[in-house]
Amino acid sequence: IFKAGDTIFRLHKSILFMHSQTLETILTIPSGVEGDGEDSNHAIFLEGISRDEFEHFISWVYHVGSTSQQHTIPSLTAILKISWLWMIENSIVWAITNLGMLDLSPAHKLELARKYSIPEWIPHATQALILSPLAKINEEDVSRLGLRVYVIIAKAHEMIECERKNPCSCTPWPFS
Repeated sequence: IFKAGDTIFRLHKSILFMHSQTLETILTIPSGVEGDGEDSNHAIFLEGISRDEFEHFISWVYHVGSTSQQHTIPSLTAILKISWLWMIENSIVWAITNLGMLDLSPAHKLELARKYSIPEWIPHATQALILSPLAKINEEDVSRLGLRVYVIIAKAHEMIECERKNPCSCTPWPFS
């Protein structure tokens, strides 16, 4: 029995164990708390996981392979977040693959790449951020990137602009 946000979830351990050896190990080792996870009064609290995120994850776990499910960026991100936490490799790969097919902003891709170790997303997302005008980076993007990364991108923009304006950086015209 788990608690995410203010909601209690009763799940079949066998279903969870099918997906994660790590989770099986975690849940079978005594926690030292009497009745931990055995009833709603002793639910395992999922710190940092919202009710909605856990519902997306449960839907994935109970319906793996279902083609009728439409996954959104928030649902795939929730699946990735919880799968990463519990080291469910097949779910991590699936979520990353499906997120890669959606139209994520470069800032969102870079945020997820840094948070969940997706190195193949970093070069393209970084290049897109550096080459697009700073005016296109909105407050949500800055929040995703963090101020430190935003400043690095802004400095890269400034360096590129200085190079463009420097007459010595241009190839000289051929003389006849």
